[in-house]
Amino acid sequence: TMATAMRLYQGERLYADVFEFYPPGSFYLVAAIFSVFGTSYFAAKVATLLLTLATAWALDRIVARFCPRGWYRMAALALWVAMLPLVPLVNHNHYAQLASIWAVWALLEAYDRRRLDWWAVAGALAGVTGLMLQTRGAAMVLVGAFALLASRRLRPTLAYAVGLLASLLPLLVWPLPLLWQHLVVFPARQYLAPNFLSPRLLLLAFALMAAIGAAAIVVRPRGRGYWLQWLAAVLILASVSSRADPIHLAAVAWPLPILYLALLDPLARWSSGVWRMLATAGAAYVGILAAAVLLGY
Repeated sequence: TMATAMRLYQGERLYADVFEFYPPGSFYLVAAIFSVFGTSYFAAKVATLLLTLATAWALDRIVARFCPRGWYRMAALALWVAMLPLVPLVNHNHYAQLASIWAVWALLEAYDRRRLDWWAVAGALAGVTGLMLQTRGAAMVLVGAFALLASRRLRPTLAYAVGLLASLLPLLVWPLPLLWQHLVVFPARQYLAPNFLSPRLLLLAFALMAAIGAAAIVVRPRGRGYWLQWLAAVLILASVSSRADPIHLAAVAWPLPILYLALLDPLARWSSGVWRMLATAGAAYVGILAAAVLLGY
Protein backbone atom coordinates (compact mmCIF):
# COMPACT_ATOMS: atom_id res chain seq x y z
CA THR A 1 0.00 0.00 0.00
CA MET A 2 2.79 2.45 0.92
CA ALA A 3 4.79 1.82 -2.25
CA THR A 4 1.80 2.25 -4.55
CA ALA A 5 0.66 5.37 -2.68
CA MET A 6 4.14 6.89 -3.08
CA ARG A 7 4.06 6.31 -6.84
CA LEU A 8 0.62 7.92 -7.06
CA TYR A 9 1.88 10.85 -5.00
CA GLN A 10 4.70 11.26 -7.53
CA GLY A 11 2.18 11.52 -10.38
CA GLU A 12 1.92 8.02 -11.78
CA ARG A 13 -1.48 6.65 -12.79
CA LEU A 14 -3.14 3.75 -11.05
CA TYR A 15 -3.97 0.75 -13.29
CA ALA A 16 -1.98 2.37 -16.13
CA ASP A 17 1.54 3.10 -14.83
CA VAL A 18 1.00 1.12 -11.61
CA PHE A 19 -0.40 -2.40 -11.71
CA GLU A 20 -2.74 -3.27 -8.84
CA PHE A 21 -5.66 -5.63 -8.32
CA TYR A 22 -7.06 -3.82 -5.26
CA PRO A 23 -9.51 -0.88 -5.38
CA PRO A 24 -8.06 2.63 -5.32
CA GLY A 25 -9.36 3.77 -1.92
CA SER A 26 -6.47 2.82 0.36
CA PHE A 27 -3.82 3.97 -2.11
CA TYR A 28 -5.29 7.43 -2.59
CA LEU A 29 -5.99 7.73 1.13
CA VAL A 30 -2.29 7.21 1.92
CA ALA A 31 -1.29 9.47 -0.98
CA ALA A 32 -3.54 12.19 0.49
CA ILE A 33 -1.85 11.70 3.87
CA PHE A 34 1.51 12.16 2.15
CA SER A 35 0.26 15.38 0.57
CA VAL A 36 -0.81 16.82 3.92
CA PHE A 37 1.71 15.46 6.43
CA GLY A 38 4.73 14.54 4.32
CA THR A 39 6.05 11.39 2.70
CA SER A 40 7.07 9.27 5.66
CA TYR A 41 5.86 6.07 7.25
CA PHE A 42 5.59 7.94 10.56
CA ALA A 43 3.09 10.41 9.06
CA ALA A 44 1.02 7.63 7.52
CA LYS A 45 1.11 5.66 10.77
CA VAL A 46 0.02 8.61 12.94
CA ALA A 47 -2.83 9.54 10.58
CA THR A 48 -3.98 5.91 10.46
CA LEU A 49 -3.86 5.70 14.25
CA LEU A 50 -6.14 8.74 14.43
CA LEU A 51 -8.58 7.06 12.03
CA THR A 52 -8.41 3.92 14.17
CA LEU A 53 -9.10 5.91 17.32
CA ALA A 54 -12.14 7.53 15.69
CA THR A 55 -13.37 4.11 14.59
CA ALA A 56 -13.19 2.90 18.20
CA TRP A 57 -16.14 5.22 18.88
CA ALA A 58 -18.24 3.55 16.16
CA LEU A 59 -17.28 0.13 17.50
CA ASP A 60 -18.29 1.18 21.01
CA ARG A 61 -21.68 2.31 19.69
CA ILE A 62 -22.21 -1.12 18.16
CA VAL A 63 -21.18 -2.87 21.37
CA ALA A 64 -23.43 -0.63 23.50
CA ARG A 65 -26.41 -1.66 21.37
CA PHE A 66 -26.09 -5.30 22.49
CA CYS A 67 -23.97 -5.06 25.66
CA PRO A 68 -25.00 -2.04 27.77
CA ARG A 69 -22.89 -3.07 30.77
CA GLY A 70 -19.69 -1.04 30.99
CA TRP A 71 -17.26 -3.91 31.41
CA TYR A 72 -18.66 -5.71 28.36
CA ARG A 73 -17.93 -2.65 26.24
CA MET A 74 -14.43 -2.35 27.67
CA ALA A 75 -13.80 -6.05 27.04
CA ALA A 76 -14.92 -5.83 23.39
CA LEU A 77 -12.74 -2.79 22.73
CA ALA A 78 -9.79 -4.40 24.54
CA LEU A 79 -10.06 -7.55 22.43
CA TRP A 80 -10.23 -5.46 19.25
CA VAL A 81 -7.16 -3.46 20.27
CA ALA A 82 -5.34 -6.70 21.11
CA MET A 83 -5.94 -8.00 17.57
CA LEU A 84 -4.88 -4.79 15.82
CA PRO A 85 -1.11 -5.52 15.93
CA LEU A 86 -1.70 -8.71 13.92
CA VAL A 87 -2.65 -6.63 10.86
CA PRO A 88 -0.21 -4.17 9.23
CA LEU A 89 -1.38 -0.68 10.12
CA VAL A 90 -0.89 1.13 6.80
CA ASN A 91 -2.53 -1.54 4.70
CA HIS A 92 -5.70 -2.05 2.66
CA ASN A 93 -6.87 -4.80 5.03
CA HIS A 94 -6.76 -2.43 8.00
CA TYR A 95 -8.50 0.37 6.14
CA ALA A 96 -11.19 -2.06 4.96
CA GLN A 97 -11.65 -3.18 8.57
CA LEU A 98 -12.18 0.41 9.72
CA ALA A 99 -14.60 1.12 6.87
CA SER A 100 -16.59 -2.06 7.56
CA ILE A 101 -17.05 -1.08 11.23
CA TRP A 102 -18.47 2.28 10.20
CA ALA A 103 -20.64 0.60 7.55
CA VAL A 104 -22.14 -1.86 10.05
CA TRP A 105 -22.72 0.92 12.59
CA ALA A 106 -24.59 3.03 10.02
CA LEU A 107 -26.61 0.03 8.81
CA LEU A 108 -27.69 -0.85 12.35
CA GLU A 109 -28.69 2.78 12.92
CA ALA A 110 -30.69 2.79 9.68
CA TYR A 111 -32.35 -0.52 10.56
CA ASP A 112 -33.29 0.80 14.00
CA ARG A 113 -34.27 4.41 13.19
CA ARG A 114 -35.90 3.66 9.80
CA ARG A 115 -34.89 7.03 8.39
CA LEU A 116 -33.98 7.57 4.74
CA ASP A 117 -30.91 9.66 5.50
CA TRP A 118 -29.43 6.84 7.57
CA TRP A 119 -30.09 4.35 4.78
CA ALA A 120 -28.24 6.65 2.39
CA VAL A 121 -25.31 6.91 4.82
CA ALA A 122 -25.26 3.13 5.21
CA GLY A 123 -25.12 2.69 1.45
CA ALA A 124 -22.35 5.28 1.11
CA LEU A 125 -20.21 3.60 3.79
CA ALA A 126 -20.73 0.20 2.18
CA GLY A 127 -19.38 1.75 -1.02
CA VAL A 128 -16.41 3.26 0.83
CA THR A 129 -15.65 -0.20 2.19
CA GLY A 130 -15.66 -1.50 -1.37
CA LEU A 131 -13.23 1.23 -2.39
CA MET A 132 -10.82 -0.18 0.21
CA LEU A 133 -11.28 -3.88 -0.58
CA GLN A 134 -13.70 -5.29 -3.13
CA THR A 135 -14.58 -8.50 -1.27
CA ARG A 136 -15.27 -6.63 1.97
CA GLY A 137 -17.44 -4.12 0.13
CA ALA A 138 -19.41 -6.92 -1.49
CA ALA A 139 -20.04 -8.39 1.97
CA MET A 140 -21.35 -5.05 3.23
CA VAL A 141 -23.66 -4.65 0.24
CA LEU A 142 -25.07 -8.14 0.80
CA VAL A 143 -25.76 -7.35 4.45
CA GLY A 144 -27.46 -4.13 3.38
CA ALA A 145 -29.57 -6.03 0.85
CA PHE A 146 -30.71 -8.43 3.57
CA ALA A 147 -31.66 -5.53 5.86
CA LEU A 148 -33.61 -3.90 3.04
CA LEU A 149 -35.46 -7.14 2.29
CA ALA A 150 -36.38 -7.34 5.96
CA SER A 151 -37.71 -3.76 5.86
CA ARG A 152 -39.89 -4.52 2.81
CA ARG A 153 -39.99 -0.87 1.78
CA LEU A 154 -39.04 0.77 -1.51
CA ARG A 155 -37.88 4.19 -0.32
CA PRO A 156 -35.10 2.86 1.98
CA THR A 157 -33.88 0.73 -0.92
CA LEU A 158 -33.69 3.77 -3.18
CA ALA A 159 -31.91 5.81 -0.49
CA TYR A 160 -29.40 3.01 0.08
CA ALA A 161 -28.78 2.67 -3.66
CA VAL A 162 -28.25 6.44 -4.04
CA GLY A 163 -25.71 6.49 -1.21
CA LEU A 164 -23.92 3.43 -2.59
CA LEU A 165 -23.70 4.74 -6.15
CA ALA A 166 -22.63 8.22 -4.99
CA SER A 167 -19.70 6.76 -3.03
CA LEU A 168 -18.59 4.73 -6.07
CA LEU A 169 -18.59 7.70 -8.47
CA PRO A 170 -14.77 8.13 -8.20
CA LEU A 171 -14.41 4.81 -10.05
CA LEU A 172 -15.71 6.53 -13.20
CA VAL A 173 -12.24 8.09 -13.56
CA TRP A 174 -11.19 4.76 -15.07
CA PRO A 175 -12.80 2.87 -17.96
CA LEU A 176 -15.15 0.22 -16.58
CA PRO A 177 -13.58 -2.61 -18.69
CA LEU A 178 -10.19 -1.74 -17.14
CA LEU A 179 -11.61 -1.91 -13.62
CA TRP A 180 -13.33 -5.19 -14.43
CA GLN A 181 -10.04 -6.72 -15.55
CA HIS A 182 -7.99 -5.43 -12.61
CA LEU A 183 -10.49 -5.81 -9.77
CA VAL A 184 -12.49 -8.87 -10.80
CA VAL A 185 -10.98 -10.97 -13.59
CA PHE A 186 -7.33 -10.93 -12.51
CA PRO A 187 -7.97 -11.68 -8.80
CA ALA A 188 -10.42 -14.44 -9.71
CA ARG A 189 -8.12 -16.15 -12.22
CA GLN A 190 -4.61 -15.46 -10.92
CA TYR A 191 -4.81 -14.66 -7.23
CA LEU A 192 -7.47 -16.74 -5.50
CA ALA A 193 -6.28 -20.25 -6.37
CA PRO A 194 -2.55 -19.84 -5.57
CA ASN A 195 -3.39 -18.18 -2.25
CA PHE A 196 -6.05 -20.58 -1.05
CA LEU A 197 -4.69 -21.98 2.19
CA SER A 198 -5.75 -24.95 4.28
CA PRO A 199 -9.43 -24.54 5.17
CA ARG A 200 -8.85 -25.61 8.79
CA LEU A 201 -8.90 -22.14 10.32
CA LEU A 202 -11.75 -21.03 8.07
CA LEU A 203 -13.86 -24.04 9.03
CA LEU A 204 -13.12 -23.38 12.70
CA ALA A 205 -14.23 -19.78 12.26
CA PHE A 206 -17.50 -20.77 10.58
CA ALA A 207 -18.09 -23.43 13.24
CA LEU A 208 -17.63 -20.75 15.90
CA MET A 209 -20.14 -18.51 14.12
CA ALA A 210 -22.61 -21.40 13.90
CA ALA A 211 -22.20 -22.08 17.62
CA ILE A 212 -22.79 -18.41 18.43
CA GLY A 213 -25.89 -18.42 16.26
CA ALA A 214 -27.25 -21.56 17.89
CA ALA A 215 -26.61 -20.13 21.37
CA ALA A 216 -28.34 -16.88 20.38
CA ILE A 217 -31.50 -18.79 19.48
CA VAL A 218 -31.63 -20.12 23.04
CA VAL A 219 -30.30 -17.11 24.96
CA ARG A 220 -32.06 -14.40 22.93
CA PRO A 221 -29.60 -11.52 23.42
CA ARG A 222 -30.94 -8.02 23.81
CA GLY A 223 -30.65 -5.32 21.18
CA ARG A 224 -32.45 -4.86 17.89
CA GLY A 225 -30.32 -5.97 14.97
CA TYR A 226 -28.35 -8.82 16.60
CA TRP A 227 -29.00 -11.16 13.70
CA LEU A 228 -28.03 -8.44 11.24
CA GLN A 229 -24.72 -8.14 13.09
CA TRP A 230 -24.35 -11.93 13.03
CA LEU A 231 -24.95 -12.02 9.28
CA ALA A 232 -22.40 -9.23 8.80
CA ALA A 233 -19.86 -11.27 10.77
CA VAL A 234 -20.47 -14.35 8.60
CA LEU A 235 -20.19 -12.48 5.31
CA ILE A 236 -17.14 -10.49 6.44
CA LEU A 237 -15.53 -13.78 7.41
CA ALA A 238 -16.38 -15.23 3.99
CA SER A 239 -14.63 -12.28 2.35
CA VAL A 240 -11.22 -13.67 3.42
CA SER A 241 -11.96 -17.28 2.49
CA SER A 242 -9.15 -17.34 -0.09
CA ARG A 243 -6.55 -16.24 2.46
CA ALA A 244 -7.76 -17.47 5.85
CA ASP A 245 -4.51 -17.10 7.77
CA PRO A 246 -4.25 -15.52 11.25
CA ILE A 247 -3.43 -12.08 9.83
CA HIS A 248 -6.44 -11.88 7.53
CA LEU A 249 -8.73 -13.50 10.09
CA ALA A 250 -7.67 -10.91 12.65
CA ALA A 251 -8.77 -8.20 10.22
CA VAL A 252 -12.31 -9.59 10.14
CA ALA A 253 -12.64 -10.88 13.71
CA TRP A 254 -13.94 -7.64 15.24
CA PRO A 255 -17.65 -8.71 15.26
CA LEU A 256 -16.94 -11.91 17.22
CA PRO A 257 -16.34 -10.33 20.66
CA ILE A 258 -19.52 -8.27 20.23
CA LEU A 259 -21.66 -11.27 19.37
CA TYR A 260 -20.12 -13.42 22.07
CA LEU A 261 -20.31 -10.86 24.86
CA ALA A 262 -23.93 -10.15 23.96
CA LEU A 263 -24.66 -13.75 24.93
CA LEU A 264 -23.10 -13.32 28.38
CA ASP A 265 -25.46 -10.59 29.56
CA PRO A 266 -28.63 -12.76 29.47
CA LEU A 267 -26.59 -15.57 31.04
CA ALA A 268 -25.72 -13.29 33.94
CA ARG A 269 -29.38 -12.33 34.38
CA TRP A 270 -30.44 -15.96 34.58
CA SER A 271 -28.09 -16.89 37.43
CA SER A 272 -27.01 -15.26 40.67
CA GLY A 273 -24.19 -15.15 43.19
CA VAL A 274 -21.41 -17.70 42.85
CA TRP A 275 -23.13 -19.51 39.98
CA ARG A 276 -23.28 -16.28 37.99
CA MET A 277 -19.56 -15.71 38.48
CA LEU A 278 -18.70 -19.29 37.56
CA ALA A 279 -20.95 -19.34 34.49
CA THR A 280 -19.67 -16.00 33.20
CA ALA A 281 -16.03 -16.90 33.85
CA GLY A 282 -16.45 -20.27 32.17
CA ALA A 283 -18.14 -18.78 29.14
CA ALA A 284 -15.48 -16.08 28.89
CA TYR A 285 -12.74 -18.74 29.08
CA VAL A 286 -14.33 -20.77 26.30
CA GLY A 287 -14.63 -17.67 24.13
CA ILE A 288 -11.00 -16.64 24.67
CA LEU A 289 -9.81 -20.20 24.01
CA ALA A 290 -11.83 -20.38 20.78
CA ALA A 291 -10.42 -17.04 19.62
CA ALA A 292 -6.87 -18.18 20.44
CA VAL A 293 -7.29 -21.39 18.44
CA LEU A 294 -8.87 -19.48 15.56
CA LEU A 295 -6.01 -16.98 15.36
CA GLY A 296 -3.38 -19.69 15.52
CA TYR A 297 -1.96 -19.10 18.98
